[in-house]
Amino acid sequence: MATSFIKFKKEGVWLNDYFTEISINYLLQQIEQEPSPIPEWLSSLSEWWEVIRTGCISTSMTLKFDEYLICPDRIELMNGFIEKAIAMLAGKGEFISKEELNSFVFDTTIQTYWEQPLETSRIVKTLEYFQRILKGESMEGYRQP
Repeated sequence: MATSFIKFKKEGVWLNDYFTEISINYLLQQIEQEPSPIPEWLSSLSEWWEVIRTGCISTSMTLKFDEYLICPDRIELMNGFIEKAIAMLAGKGEFISKEELNSFVFDTTIQTYWEQPLETSRIVKTLEYFQRILKGESMEGYRQP
């Protein structure tokens, strides 16, 4: 199971790459619902996340929070996207279907198809970890989803 250290400023957490990629998919869905035009920085960050969600980067993935979330307004906007993604996931029930998960597979030479559904709570927990590091909360003693 590949993991990457996802960080913001002084806080960070080791997270499963699959769960991070899926979380990014749901965040991108929320960003895509924003009225046009979106800020240039958010467009640039979204382009980077498009690369991440394809599975091309593993074990050294960076979400570039430090590079793009440089002021309280940007952090607040990102936390809003995270909240919307968590709320959307709550409507899915206990599991995310394998069909939905497989819709996130872009390249089968580097990504594998899901054979079973995934507990929704694992992705919600990953998104909550994103929130915690953006708030500067200590990740000491965390437990990977």
